Amino acid sequence: MNEPGVGDDWFLPDGTSVDEFARVEDRLVATRVLSDPEIFELEMERIFDRVWMFVGHESEIPNRGDFVTRYIGRDPVIVTRGDEGSVHVLLNVCRHRVARVCNAERGTSVTFECPYHGWTYKNTGQLRGVLAQRLVYGDRLDKAEFSLSRARVGVLHGLIFATWNHDGPSLDEYLGDMAFYYDLVFGLTENGMEVAGPPHRWVVPANWKLAAENFSADSLHTMKAHRYAQELGLLPELNPSMLGALTLVSDPARGHAFIGGPLHRNEDVSEQETFEGVCAVDGVPRSLVDEVYERTSDETRQAFLELVPMVGTLFPNFSWLNNNIAHVREHAKVGAPHTLCIRLYHPRSVNEMEIWSWALVHKDASPEEKLVSARTALRTFGSSGTFEQDDTEIWSGIQLGVRGVQGRKQMNQYPATEPVMESGRPGERRPCTADDTLLGFYRRWRELMTDHRGDAS
Repeated sequence: MNEPGVGDDWFLPDGTSVDEFARVEDRLVATRVLSDPEIFELEMERIFDRVWMFVGHESEIPNRGDFVTRYIGRDPVIVTRGDEGSVHVLLNVCRHRVARVCNAERGTSVTFECPYHGWTYKNTGQLRGVLAQRLVYGDRLDKAEFSLSRARVGVLHGLIFATWNHDGPSLDEYLGDMAFYYDLVFGLTENGMEVAGPPHRWVVPANWKLAAENFSADSLHTMKAHRYAQELGLLPELNPSMLGALTLVSDPARGHAFIGGPLHRNEDVSEQETFEGVCAVDGVPRSLVDEVYERTSDETRQAFLELVPMVGTLFPNFSWLNNNIAHVREHAKVGAPHTLCIRLYHPRSVNEMEIWSWALVHKDASPEEKLVSARTALRTFGSSGTFEQDDTEIWSGIQLGVRGVQGRKQMNQYPATEPVMESGRPGERRPCTADDTLLGFYRRWRELMTDHRGDAS
């Protein structure tokens, strides 16, 4: 082990290297990564300040001048559409005395004025006006030098990402193998998707990594944590044999992963009819199926027939759920409605996260279809959703357990491993009983946390 301050490792005050907390080779992760404030502060610097972060959806700012306020890590930002139509992500901190220049959560404005000393900025970040400039500064102030700090912006199928790392990988490079599959979730139709209203937000007394890891994809917990849904008749019988139909797909170099499953194909049914069934599982309105079929290549169509992406995490804290989920017993007879929700696990402190959740609907869907999808997202994975409460109660309990002296000495176990399956598709595929994708999340975490140079490629 290197001496403190030497090499790529970072050491806590007790001399322990962060590298020791994620012992990937031994398939162990220390519970201290969930409870140590020093580790949390380093995450803000070495992960959230360097990688691509989800900050919103283009449909939230459809018109020029529209804006919403969000966070990158704990830095407040303004996501705005400029006069030229481009999306900008600005640090919501005045260059004069660091007061916030925008205190509204959303709105429309071509300028932002600091409430402290009146410095005024365009919605593209440039400083436009300074209160009493000639009296106070004369000709000594060059406004061009005092623009709001601007993040680098990338957009994928309406999803807006931003990073402070202007010299790092592009968004496409950061997405890696996931870009292929995200086309199957977010990019099927010509007019794309839109949010069904503002995000729902609620605070959970748990570390952000518990949620991100769970969606990355922990399939085994469904049989226990969500067993009540089976007992209420909302889900079919849950047993280990069902997991054999599911597949884990990961990009191990980048820490991204998801779980997916095929539609059971009847050999007597044509490919077109099977494709229609897959589209239904993926939430494509029947009126748009022909459009989707024409827009997709043969390769993409075959991949779509093989595996429908269901739930996953884009490292570090952007997750999504694309599934048909029941929330009343009648769905067992008529079929569960589809929902696509995207989620952000915003880190507030080492012991607390704020979950942001949006429902996405196809722009060209009927009003009735949009309403059903949005309600399903709210009733299953909203703040009081049936499935959400199962997860957050467990995560909160874990956080209580790891805050004690003995709890912080424990090691989380990831012993289940499976070999990579041949697929000919992007990413590594494994049976869904493996812990490998969960461990891959921490492999990427360790890589970034021990890199003092800032290389997030």
